Amino acid sequence: MPHHSLSLPWKRLAPAAVALAVAAGLAPQSPAAATPVPAGAARVVVEGEGYGHGHGMSQYGAKVAAERGVGHRAILRHYYPGTSFGKVGGRIKVLITADRTPDLQVVSRTGLKAKVVGTKRTWRLGKVKKRAARTASRWRAKPLRGGRTALQYKKGGWRRLAVVKGSLEFTAGGRPVTLVARKGHRVAYRGTLRLVPGSRGGDTVNIVKLEQYLQGVVPQEVPALWPAEAVRAQAVAARSYAAYERRYDSHGAFDVYDTTADQVYGGASAEHPAASRAIRATRRVAVMHRGAPAFTQFSSSNGGWMLAGSMPYLVSGRDAYDPVNRWRVVLPLRAFQQRWPSAGRITDLAVTTHPRAGTWVDTVTITGTGGTYTISGDDFRSWAGLRSASFRLKPTR
Repeated sequence: MPHHSLSLPWKRLAPAAVALAVAAGLAPQSPAAATPVPAGAARVVVEGEGYGHGHGMSQYGAKVAAERGVGHRAILRHYYPGTSFGKVGGRIKVLITADRTPDLQVVSRTGLKAKVVGTKRTWRLGKVKKRAARTASRWRAKPLRGGRTALQYKKGGWRRLAVVKGSLEFTAGGRPVTLVARKGHRVAYRGTLRLVPGSRGGDTVNIVKLEQYLQGVVPQEVPALWPAEAVRAQAVAARSYAAYERRYDSHGAFDVYDTTADQVYGGASAEHPAASRAIRATRRVAVMHRGAPAFTQFSSSNGGWMLAGSMPYLVSGRDAYDPVNRWRVVLPLRAFQQRWPSAGRITDLAVTTHPRAGTWVDTVTITGTGGTYTISGDDFRSWAGLRSASFRLKPTR
Protein backbone atom coordinates (compact mmCIF):
# COMPACT_ATOMS: atom_id res chain seq x y z
CA MET A 1 0.00 0.00 0.00
CA PRO A 2 1.13 3.55 -0.57
CA HIS A 3 1.42 5.13 2.80
CA HIS A 4 0.97 7.14 5.26
CA SER A 5 -0.69 10.50 4.47
CA LEU A 6 0.68 13.54 4.84
CA SER A 7 15.59 19.93 2.40
CA LEU A 8 18.73 19.72 0.34
CA PRO A 9 19.86 19.86 -3.35
CA TRP A 10 18.69 16.93 -5.47
CA LYS A 11 21.26 14.38 -6.56
CA ARG A 12 20.43 11.44 -8.78
CA LEU A 13 21.80 8.15 -7.44
CA ALA A 14 24.69 6.79 -9.48
CA PRO A 15 24.30 3.20 -10.78
CA ALA A 16 26.77 1.89 -8.17
CA ALA A 17 24.83 3.60 -5.39
CA VAL A 18 21.61 2.11 -6.70
CA ALA A 19 23.16 -1.36 -6.69
CA LEU A 20 24.30 -0.92 -3.10
CA ALA A 21 20.91 0.37 -2.03
CA VAL A 22 19.13 -2.54 -3.71
CA ALA A 23 21.48 -4.98 -2.04
CA ALA A 24 20.65 -3.31 1.28
CA GLY A 25 17.21 -4.87 1.15
CA LEU A 26 18.87 -8.30 1.45
CA ALA A 27 21.84 -7.34 3.62
CA PRO A 28 22.12 -8.48 7.25
CA GLN A 29 20.50 -6.18 9.80
CA SER A 30 22.68 -3.92 11.92
CA PRO A 31 23.80 -5.18 15.34
CA ALA A 32 21.33 -4.71 18.17
CA ALA A 33 21.70 -1.45 20.05
CA ALA A 34 20.97 -2.44 23.64
CA THR A 35 19.57 0.11 26.08
CA PRO A 36 19.53 -0.95 29.74
CA VAL A 37 16.40 0.02 31.65
CA PRO A 38 17.56 1.80 34.81
CA ALA A 39 16.15 0.77 38.15
CA GLY A 40 13.11 2.83 38.97
CA ALA A 41 12.40 3.70 35.33
CA ALA A 42 8.72 4.48 34.79
CA ARG A 43 8.51 5.36 31.12
CA VAL A 44 10.11 4.98 27.72
CA VAL A 45 10.59 8.04 25.54
CA VAL A 46 10.28 7.25 21.84
CA GLU A 47 11.92 9.80 19.55
CA GLY A 48 11.39 9.37 15.84
CA GLU A 49 11.10 10.91 12.41
CA GLY A 50 8.74 10.67 9.47
CA TYR A 51 5.16 9.65 8.96
CA GLY A 52 4.36 6.43 7.10
CA HIS A 53 6.18 3.30 5.95
CA GLY A 54 9.20 4.98 4.34
CA HIS A 55 9.10 3.10 1.01
CA GLY A 56 9.33 5.07 -2.22
CA MET A 57 8.39 8.72 -2.53
CA SER A 58 8.23 11.06 0.44
CA GLN A 59 5.38 13.48 -0.29
CA TYR A 60 6.98 16.21 1.81
CA GLY A 61 10.28 15.43 0.14
CA ALA A 62 8.67 15.96 -3.26
CA LYS A 63 7.34 19.30 -2.03
CA VAL A 64 10.81 20.44 -0.93
CA ALA A 65 12.34 19.25 -4.21
CA ALA A 66 9.73 21.15 -6.23
CA GLU A 67 10.35 24.30 -4.19
CA ARG A 68 14.00 24.01 -5.21
CA GLY A 69 13.13 23.84 -8.89
CA VAL A 70 13.30 20.07 -9.44
CA GLY A 71 10.82 18.79 -12.07
CA HIS A 72 8.36 15.99 -11.40
CA ARG A 73 10.20 13.44 -13.55
CA ALA A 74 13.47 14.08 -11.74
CA ILE A 75 11.64 13.76 -8.41
CA LEU A 76 10.25 10.39 -9.48
CA ARG A 77 13.64 9.17 -10.74
CA HIS A 78 15.09 10.08 -7.35
CA TYR A 79 12.54 8.03 -5.42
CA TYR A 80 12.24 5.13 -7.91
CA PRO A 81 15.75 4.75 -9.38
CA GLY A 82 16.13 2.39 -12.31
CA THR A 83 12.61 2.99 -13.63
CA SER A 84 11.46 4.64 -16.85
CA PHE A 85 8.29 6.36 -18.05
CA GLY A 86 5.48 5.00 -20.19
CA LYS A 87 1.76 5.30 -20.80
CA VAL A 88 -1.27 3.67 -19.15
CA GLY A 89 -5.00 4.17 -19.55
CA GLY A 90 -8.33 2.39 -19.35
CA ARG A 91 -10.71 2.12 -16.42
CA ILE A 92 -10.35 1.10 -12.80
CA LYS A 93 -12.81 -0.45 -10.34
CA VAL A 94 -12.87 1.11 -6.89
CA LEU A 95 -14.54 -0.40 -3.84
CA ILE A 96 -16.42 2.39 -2.07
CA THR A 97 -15.95 1.44 1.56
CA ALA A 98 -17.73 4.62 2.66
CA ASP A 99 -21.01 2.96 1.59
CA ARG A 100 -21.69 0.35 4.24
CA THR A 101 -25.35 -0.07 3.40
CA PRO A 102 -26.47 -3.38 1.85
CA ASP A 103 -28.07 -1.61 -1.11
CA LEU A 104 -26.99 1.07 -3.60
CA GLN A 105 -28.84 4.38 -3.40
CA VAL A 106 -28.36 7.34 -5.76
CA VAL A 107 -29.92 10.77 -6.10
CA SER A 108 -32.20 11.40 -9.08
CA ARG A 109 -30.71 13.60 -11.77
CA THR A 110 -31.03 14.40 -15.46
CA GLY A 111 -29.82 11.55 -17.66
CA LEU A 112 -29.79 8.93 -14.87
CA LYS A 113 -29.94 5.35 -16.17
CA ALA A 114 -30.17 1.94 -14.55
CA LYS A 115 -28.79 -1.11 -16.32
CA VAL A 116 -28.69 -4.82 -15.61
CA VAL A 117 -25.00 -5.70 -15.32
CA GLY A 118 -23.73 -7.71 -18.28
CA THR A 119 -26.86 -7.14 -20.41
CA LYS A 120 -28.34 -4.42 -22.61
CA ARG A 121 -31.48 -4.05 -20.50
CA THR A 122 -31.60 -0.36 -19.51
CA TRP A 123 -34.08 2.11 -18.01
CA ARG A 124 -33.94 5.85 -18.63
CA LEU A 125 -35.21 6.72 -15.19
CA GLY A 126 -36.49 10.18 -16.04
CA LYS A 127 -38.64 8.71 -18.82
CA VAL A 128 -40.17 5.57 -17.31
CA LYS A 129 -43.93 5.01 -17.72
CA LYS A 130 -44.80 5.46 -14.06
CA ARG A 131 -45.32 9.18 -13.47
CA ALA A 132 -44.42 8.94 -9.78
CA ALA A 133 -41.11 7.32 -10.68
CA ARG A 134 -40.22 10.12 -13.10
CA THR A 135 -40.25 12.61 -10.21
CA ALA A 136 -38.65 10.37 -7.59
CA SER A 137 -36.02 11.88 -5.27
CA ARG A 138 -33.85 8.74 -5.16
CA TRP A 139 -33.33 5.39 -6.82
CA ARG A 140 -31.84 2.25 -5.39
CA ALA A 141 -30.73 -1.25 -6.29
CA LYS A 142 -31.70 -3.62 -3.48
CA PRO A 143 -30.33 -7.19 -3.44
CA LEU A 144 -32.89 -9.96 -3.01
CA ARG A 145 -32.59 -13.69 -2.46
CA GLY A 146 -31.83 -16.01 -5.34
CA GLY A 147 -29.42 -13.65 -7.11
CA ARG A 148 -32.14 -11.11 -7.93
CA THR A 149 -32.15 -7.33 -7.50
CA ALA A 150 -35.03 -4.89 -7.06
CA LEU A 151 -34.96 -1.52 -8.83
CA GLN A 152 -36.81 0.88 -6.56
CA TYR A 153 -37.60 4.59 -6.39
CA LYS A 154 -38.41 6.85 -3.46
CA LYS A 155 -41.67 8.73 -3.52
CA GLY A 156 -42.67 9.09 0.08
CA GLY A 157 -41.62 5.51 0.80
CA TRP A 158 -39.76 3.06 -1.43
CA ARG A 159 -41.70 1.67 -4.42
CA ARG A 160 -40.69 -1.07 -6.81
CA LEU A 161 -40.26 -0.50 -10.55
CA ALA A 162 -38.78 -3.89 -11.50
CA VAL A 163 -37.11 -7.05 -10.24
CA VAL A 164 -34.26 -8.47 -12.32
CA LYS A 165 -32.04 -11.50 -12.31
CA GLY A 166 -28.51 -10.36 -11.59
CA SER A 167 -27.30 -6.98 -10.39
CA LEU A 168 -27.77 -3.32 -11.37
CA GLU A 169 -25.61 -0.28 -12.02
CA PHE A 170 -26.29 3.45 -12.45
CA THR A 171 -24.80 5.96 -14.90
CA ALA A 172 -25.69 9.50 -16.01
CA GLY A 173 -24.30 9.89 -19.51
CA GLY A 174 -20.81 10.88 -18.36
CA ARG A 175 -22.02 13.22 -15.61
CA PRO A 176 -21.42 12.47 -11.91
CA VAL A 177 -23.85 10.24 -10.03
CA THR A 178 -24.43 11.09 -6.37
CA LEU A 179 -24.26 8.17 -3.96
CA VAL A 180 -26.31 8.20 -0.76
CA ALA A 181 -24.33 6.30 1.86
CA ARG A 182 -25.00 5.58 5.54
CA LYS A 183 -26.87 8.29 7.48
CA GLY A 184 -27.65 10.15 4.26
CA HIS A 185 -24.04 11.13 3.53
CA ARG A 186 -23.72 12.08 -0.15
CA VAL A 187 -20.69 11.83 -2.45
CA ALA A 188 -20.64 12.35 -6.23
CA TYR A 189 -18.75 9.88 -8.45
CA ARG A 190 -17.92 9.93 -12.12
CA GLY A 191 -18.45 6.87 -14.28
CA THR A 192 -20.61 3.94 -13.15
CA LEU A 193 -21.85 2.97 -9.69
CA ARG A 194 -22.44 -0.79 -9.54
CA LEU A 195 -24.00 -3.00 -6.89
CA VAL A 196 -21.80 -6.08 -6.40
CA PRO A 197 -23.41 -8.93 -4.44
CA GLY A 198 -21.56 -9.64 -1.19
CA SER A 199 -21.84 -11.45 2.11
CA ARG A 200 -23.68 -8.54 3.76
CA GLY A 201 -26.02 -7.85 0.86
CA GLY A 202 -24.12 -5.74 -1.64
CA ASP A 203 -20.99 -3.63 -2.08
CA THR A 204 -20.73 -0.44 -4.10
CA VAL A 205 -18.06 -0.33 -6.80
CA ASN A 206 -17.21 2.74 -8.86
CA ILE A 207 -16.03 1.92 -12.40
CA VAL A 208 -14.31 5.01 -13.74
CA LYS A 209 -11.70 6.13 -16.25
CA LEU A 210 -8.23 6.10 -14.73
CA GLU A 211 -7.71 9.83 -15.34
CA GLN A 212 -11.03 10.67 -13.67
CA TYR A 213 -10.16 8.39 -10.76
CA LEU A 214 -6.98 10.41 -10.22
CA GLN A 215 -9.02 13.60 -9.95
CA GLY A 216 -10.57 12.14 -6.82
CA VAL A 217 -7.26 10.80 -5.47
CA VAL A 218 -4.54 13.43 -5.91
CA PRO A 219 -6.15 16.24 -3.83
CA GLN A 220 -6.84 13.67 -1.10
CA GLU A 221 -3.20 12.60 -0.98
CA VAL A 222 -1.44 16.00 -1.12
CA PRO A 223 -2.63 19.63 -0.87
CA ALA A 224 -3.57 20.65 -4.39
CA LEU A 225 -1.96 24.07 -3.94
CA TRP A 226 1.47 22.65 -3.21
CA PRO A 227 4.12 23.46 -5.87
CA ALA A 228 2.87 22.22 -9.24
CA GLU A 229 5.78 19.83 -9.85
CA ALA A 230 5.16 18.10 -6.50
CA VAL A 231 1.48 17.65 -7.37
CA ARG A 232 2.46 16.35 -10.81
CA ALA A 233 4.84 13.85 -9.19
CA GLN A 234 1.95 12.69 -6.98
CA ALA A 235 -0.32 12.36 -10.02
CA VAL A 236 2.17 10.12 -11.83
CA ALA A 237 2.88 8.05 -8.70
CA ALA A 238 -0.84 7.60 -8.03
CA ARG A 239 -1.54 6.65 -11.66
CA SER A 240 1.31 4.13 -11.63
CA TYR A 241 0.24 2.62 -8.32
CA ALA A 242 -3.35 2.17 -9.51
CA ALA A 243 -2.23 0.59 -12.79
CA TYR A 244 0.06 -1.79 -10.88
CA GLU A 245 -2.73 -2.87 -8.53
CA ARG A 246 -5.13 -3.35 -11.43
CA ARG A 247 -2.62 -5.57 -13.22
CA TYR A 248 -1.15 -7.58 -10.36
CA ASP A 249 -3.44 -7.37 -7.33
CA SER A 250 -7.03 -7.03 -8.57
CA HIS A 251 -9.74 -8.40 -6.30
CA GLY A 252 -12.00 -9.43 -9.16
CA ALA A 253 -15.06 -7.28 -8.60
CA PHE A 254 -12.77 -4.35 -7.77
CA ASP A 255 -9.13 -3.35 -8.26
CA VAL A 256 -8.44 -0.93 -5.40
CA TYR A 257 -9.89 0.27 -2.11
CA ASP A 258 -10.81 3.93 -1.61
CA THR A 259 -8.76 4.14 1.61
CA THR A 260 -5.11 4.16 2.71
CA ALA A 261 -5.17 0.41 2.11
CA ASP A 262 -4.49 1.63 -1.44
CA GLN A 263 -5.08 5.34 -2.15
CA VAL A 264 -7.58 7.73 -0.59
CA TYR A 265 -10.33 8.42 -3.14
CA GLY A 266 -13.13 10.92 -2.67
CA GLY A 267 -14.79 10.83 -6.09
CA ALA A 268 -15.91 13.92 -7.96
CA SER A 269 -16.78 15.61 -4.65
CA ALA A 270 -13.06 15.75 -3.77
CA GLU A 271 -11.79 17.27 -7.03
CA HIS A 272 -9.72 20.46 -7.06
CA PRO A 273 -8.85 22.54 -10.16
CA ALA A 274 -5.12 22.70 -9.35
CA ALA A 275 -4.89 18.93 -8.92
CA SER A 276 -6.85 18.39 -12.13
CA ARG A 277 -4.35 20.60 -13.97
CA ALA A 278 -1.48 18.47 -12.69
CA ILE A 279 -3.28 15.33 -13.87
CA ARG A 280 -3.88 16.78 -17.33
CA ALA A 281 -0.25 17.95 -17.56
CA THR A 282 0.92 14.36 -16.98
CA ARG A 283 -1.90 12.65 -18.87
CA ARG A 284 -1.43 8.85 -19.00
CA VAL A 285 2.24 9.07 -17.89
CA ALA A 286 3.29 6.30 -15.50
CA VAL A 287 6.46 5.06 -13.83
CA MET A 288 7.42 1.78 -15.51
CA HIS A 289 9.76 -1.10 -14.77
CA ARG A 290 10.55 -3.72 -17.39
CA GLY A 291 7.64 -2.56 -19.52
CA ALA A 292 4.97 -2.72 -16.80
CA PRO A 293 3.60 -0.25 -14.22
CA ALA A 294 5.84 0.11 -11.16
CA PHE A 295 4.74 -0.41 -7.56
CA THR A 296 5.10 3.27 -6.67
CA GLN A 297 4.60 3.24 -2.92
CA PHE A 298 4.70 6.61 -1.18
CA SER A 299 4.24 8.04 2.29
CA SER A 300 4.03 11.46 3.89
CA SER A 301 7.60 11.65 5.16
CA ASN A 302 10.48 9.18 5.43
CA GLY A 303 12.41 11.02 8.13
CA GLY A 304 15.34 11.71 5.85
CA TRP A 305 16.06 8.08 4.90
CA MET A 306 14.44 5.93 2.22
CA LEU A 307 13.71 2.33 3.23
CA ALA A 308 14.14 -0.56 0.78
CA GLY A 309 10.95 -2.34 -0.16
CA SER A 310 9.78 -5.34 -2.14
CA MET A 311 10.96 -4.07 -5.55
CA PRO A 312 14.49 -3.33 -6.84
CA TYR A 313 13.60 0.34 -7.36
CA LEU A 314 12.43 0.74 -3.73
CA VAL A 315 15.87 1.34 -2.25
CA SER A 316 17.46 2.37 1.03
CA GLY A 317 19.53 5.50 1.25
CA ARG A 318 19.63 9.05 2.52
CA ASP A 319 16.89 11.26 1.07
CA ALA A 320 18.19 14.60 -0.15
CA TYR A 321 14.80 16.30 0.18
CA ASP A 322 12.71 15.04 3.07
CA PRO A 323 12.40 17.81 5.70
CA VAL A 324 12.73 15.24 8.55
CA ASN A 325 9.48 15.69 10.44
CA ARG A 326 10.35 14.79 14.04
CA TRP A 327 8.02 13.52 16.76
CA ARG A 328 8.14 12.28 20.35
CA VAL A 329 5.93 9.84 22.24
CA VAL A 330 6.12 8.80 25.89
CA LEU A 331 5.06 5.23 26.81
CA PRO A 332 4.61 4.10 30.40
CA LEU A 333 6.88 1.17 31.21
CA ARG A 334 3.91 -0.66 32.69
CA ALA A 335 2.43 -0.82 29.16
CA PHE A 336 5.35 -3.06 28.15
CA GLN A 337 4.80 -5.26 31.19
CA GLN A 338 1.08 -5.52 30.45
CA ARG A 339 1.75 -6.42 26.81
CA TRP A 340 4.50 -8.98 27.65
CA PRO A 341 3.58 -10.07 31.20
CA SER A 342 5.70 -13.24 31.22
CA ALA A 343 8.81 -11.13 30.53
CA GLY A 344 8.68 -10.04 34.15
CA ARG A 345 10.40 -6.83 35.15
CA ILE A 346 11.78 -5.19 31.99
CA THR A 347 15.56 -4.88 32.21
CA ASP A 348 16.67 -4.15 28.67
CA LEU A 349 15.35 -2.82 25.36
CA ALA A 350 17.27 -3.33 22.10
CA VAL A 351 16.65 -2.46 18.47
CA THR A 352 18.21 -3.55 15.19
CA THR A 353 17.98 -1.16 12.26
CA HIS A 354 17.79 -1.72 8.53
CA PRO A 355 21.16 -1.18 6.80
CA ARG A 356 21.72 2.18 5.10
CA ALA A 357 18.30 3.38 6.27
CA GLY A 358 19.08 5.66 9.19
CA THR A 359 17.07 4.73 12.29
CA TRP A 360 14.40 2.65 10.51
CA VAL A 361 13.87 -0.21 12.95
CA ASP A 362 13.93 -3.84 11.83
CA THR A 363 13.32 -5.51 15.22
CA VAL A 364 12.69 -4.58 18.84
CA THR A 365 13.80 -6.99 21.60
CA ILE A 366 12.24 -6.72 25.05
CA THR A 367 14.21 -8.49 27.77
CA GLY A 368 12.98 -9.02 31.32
CA THR A 369 13.66 -11.12 34.36
CA GLY A 370 11.28 -13.78 33.02
CA GLY A 371 12.17 -13.94 29.33
CA THR A 372 12.93 -12.20 26.04
CA TYR A 373 10.60 -11.25 23.18
CA THR A 374 11.49 -9.95 19.71
CA ILE A 375 8.99 -8.29 17.37
CA SER A 376 9.32 -6.40 14.11
CA GLY A 377 9.69 -2.65 14.04
CA ASP A 378 6.40 -2.40 12.14
CA ASP A 379 4.57 -4.45 14.77
CA PHE A 380 6.06 -2.31 17.53
CA ARG A 381 4.96 0.80 15.67
CA SER A 382 1.43 -0.55 15.37
CA TRP A 383 1.28 -1.54 19.04
CA ALA A 384 2.63 1.80 20.27
CA GLY A 385 0.65 3.91 17.79
CA LEU A 386 3.74 5.58 16.33
CA ARG A 387 3.87 7.69 13.19
CA SER A 388 6.63 5.58 11.66
CA ALA A 389 9.06 2.77 12.43
CA SER A 390 12.04 5.14 12.39
CA PHE A 391 12.69 5.70 16.09
CA ARG A 392 14.92 5.33 19.16
CA LEU A 393 13.93 4.08 22.62
CA LYS A 394 15.07 5.90 25.77
CA PRO A 395 13.98 4.44 29.14
CA THR A 396 13.87 7.10 31.83
CA ARG A 397 12.65 7.81 35.30
